[in-house]
Parts: sequence; structure tokens; C-alpha cells
Amino acid sequence: FSKDVTDLSKNTEYYYRSQAAEYNFGTVFSTSEKKYFTTATDTLKVPSAYSTIQAGLNAATSGDMVLVSAGTYTENIYWPDVNGIKLISAGDSSNTIIDGGGTSSVIYMNPQTATIDTTTLIQGFKITNGSNTNGGGLFLIASSPIITHCSINNNNAGIGGGVYSYTSSPIITNSSIHTNWTSGIGGGGLNFSNGSNGQLNNLSIHDNISYNGKG
Repeated sequence: FSKDVTDLSKNTEYYYRSQAAEYNFGTVFSTSEKKYFTTATDTLKVPSAYSTIQAGLNAATSGDMVLVSAGTYTENIYWPDVNGIKLISAGDSSNTIIDGGGTSSVIYMNPQTATIDTTTLIQGFKITNGSNTNGGGLFLIASSPIITHCSINNNNAGIGGGVYSYTSSPIITNSSIHTNWTSGIGGGGLNFSNGSNGQLNNLSIHDNISYNGKG
């Protein structure tokens, strides 16, 4: 026999028990043993299924992977209010480029309802040519993603040319942050403020410039 169950959450563990009955004989099979299974997550592919990274992110739910083919994507990404999305390059930071076009932050995270924590991942991108008042490359408020194997370069802002972190605790690993600059109070490469407590591991940070404060 079979039973279809709908409306299950993705990437979640469930269990079931089995029992079978026949009208004339009563219960003919029963088990108290729990059978466990974990529901799958979705992989949303850019650009084959979604033409832009933003479109893929907007369609994603918690636990989903947005897998981006190598190429240059001129976008200013506004991260949706969803925790646990994995934004991953199918290539690496040498050939999968998010170009902010010099108009705004390349990636902007400022959740209004969700809590963005380290189940959220950005992996394998060059994040470049962003420009904003704060956070030309990445703008993080109340957001604590993992950022790994990325190159954050040639971005500019008033504060935090490469990365601006405000009340956030991102983990940035195995990445380079270089050739970013600010025109304001500091942090050509990174600016962590107002209680931000990030972790920085195995980074190459160089050639960042700030006109009033540290690079």
C-alpha cells in the first residue's frame, strides 16, 4: 500500500510508523518502529532555469541551493528574507563574477523578518564594482552568513568599501579582499561596527584604501 503526504518542509527529518488492517481479520501488520527520512532540498540553476541570480534567490526557500554557472552577472542583489539559502558558484571566483555596475552594493542583506545566520552561504564568486554609501561589495545588517572562496575587490563606499558589517557576525574564510576604497571614516577593505563580531580566517587583505581611517 502507499500513502501520499504533501506540505512537508524541505530539508527536514520526519518519521512514520506502519499499520495495516483487513476488515474481517483486524490488524494484520503493525510496527512500533519509527522509520526516518529527510526531505530533499531544491537546486535552482542560473541561468538555465532562472535568468538572473536575483530571480533564483527570490524563488528559493530555506535550505535550497542557487547554483550559478560561470559567467558575468551584472546585478545588485537584494537578499530575500529567507534564512539558509546557499548561493554557490559552479565555477570559482576567477570565472563567476557578480558585477554591481557601480550603482549600488553588489550584495545587500538587511532582513526585516528572517534571522540570517551561518546556514546561509555565499561561495565561489568575484564580488566587484559595487558602490554605495556603506558597503560597496557586501552590505550586512543583522546578517551573519558564511562567505567563502570569494574575491571581493574594486568596490567603493563611504564606509566599508569591500564589506560593511553592522550588528552582524559573518564568517569570511579562504577569500581575498583587495583594491577596495572608501571616501569616508574608514574600512577600505572591511568595516565592522556596532557590535559586529565576525570571524576572519585565511584571508588575503591588501591594497585597500581609506581616506580617513584604516584601509
